[in-house]
This record gives sequence, structure tokens and C-alpha cells, in this order.
Amino acid sequence: STSTSTSTPFTTATVMDQENESSSATHKESEAATMRLAAVLSLKAAITRRWKDKGRGKVGATKNLLSEGAKTLLRTSMLNLVLAGRVVAAKEAAEGGSNQHQTDFMIANPNSITREQVELIQDRALQTNVASLLSKIARMDLPLKWQELIPSLVEAVRCAQGAVYQTKHQPQSKQMQQLFQAVIYNAMNSLEAILSEISTQRLLVNKKYRNSIALQYLGSIVESGLMPPFQELESLGNTASNNNEIT
Repeated sequence: STSTSTSTPFTTATVMDQENESSSATHKESEAATMRLAAVLSLKAAITRRWKDKGRGKVGATKNLLSEGAKTLLRTSMLNLVLAGRVVAAKEAAEGGSNQHQTDFMIANPNSITREQVELIQDRALQTNVASLLSKIARMDLPLKWQELIPSLVEAVRCAQGAVYQTKHQPQSKQMQQLFQAVIYNAMNSLEAILSEISTQRLLVNKKYRNSIALQYLGSIVESGLMPPFQELESLGNTASNNNEIT
């Protein structure tokens, strides 16, 4: 009887502490998600204004455009955010370490993923806006720069789908499957945004690029489960009739 009366207040306090800790953790996660989203939205605005000289403004005025180094870092970081839930440090990008990390994540050692990476990969609001950001960069870069963007996303989907299949019957694989499925969703969401953005470009060089993408990757994209809208299929898929007159 004495033991019970002594332990009861302690147990109640412990439960209340745990509830308070859980509530505090949830609040912090919500704040972190809000800050991440605000950062990506700010990046989108900066990229729209400062990525490329659009020939606007006063003649001779100084234009505060992003440097090529900053652009390279942003390209690498945003792609890593989609595929691996991480932002690349400037030093790592300069050393070329980001591509290796993507390969390690997708194929070799997925168990090394941190809690923070899982949180970023599964943050749908963040990933939706990163996909939109990538599509804006793609419109300004492709086809002259960042030609590896679409191939990287297609390959990521293929690798993640293979990983889902390989881990299907392994013990305690449900969480890993959910993680790879989230990567598939992110990559395909980005692909859809990019294809939609570039399908509206009318210059001859853009049409030739869309034809080359259709010939190389449209089959893989459709097989992966992404069916572009009819408008995009019209511009991306009619290569048989258009290729001869454009090339």
C-alpha cells in the first residue's frame, strides 16, 4: 500500500513530462518545417530575379545576378534535397562529393540516413516547392546547362523502385520502403513540374531538346508510373514525325 501511494505521483508526473516533451518536440518540428518552407520560397523569388539577365531594367545599370558558383551550389543542393533529403555544403559541392552521396543513399547504404534526412524527404509541402523551384531553374538552364537534371531524376526513380522491390520481403523493411517510395514521389513530382515547364518553350533549340528527352527517357518515365498531361505528351512524344524535319 505504501509502495503504491509513493509511486503513483511519480508515474503521473512522468507521463505529464513525456506529454510535455512530445508537445514541445511537435512544436519545434512545426516551426522548423515553416522555416524551411519560407527559405525555399525566398530562394524561388531570388532565382526568378537573379538567375538570368532578361534584358530588363535601365541600360548600363548594375545587375545583381547570382555567380556561377552560387548557381552550381543551388542546383546540387536542390537535387540532393529531392533525392537524399540534404543540402550540400559549399566545400562539398566544390569537391564533387554530392553525387557520391546520392549514389550511396539510393543504392549502397540506405541505413545511414539520418532522422533529419527522413524528415526532409517526407516533407510534402517542402518537396512540392522544391519541385517548382527546380522547374524554374530548368526553364532558364536547359538545354544549354544542367543537362543531367532529367536523367538524374529518371535514374533515381529507377533505383528507388528497385530498392523497394529488393527490400519487400526483408524483416523490418516497411520504414525503408516508405522512405524509398517518398523518394520516388519526390523525383516524379519534380519530373512532372519540369516537363510541364519546358513543354511551353517554343524556340527551335527547346524543341530539339524535348525531342531528345522523349527519345531517351519518355518510355522510362511512363513505365515508372508518371503519365504527363496530354499537352506535354503532344510536345514530348511526337518525335517520330517531328524529328526528321527538326534535326
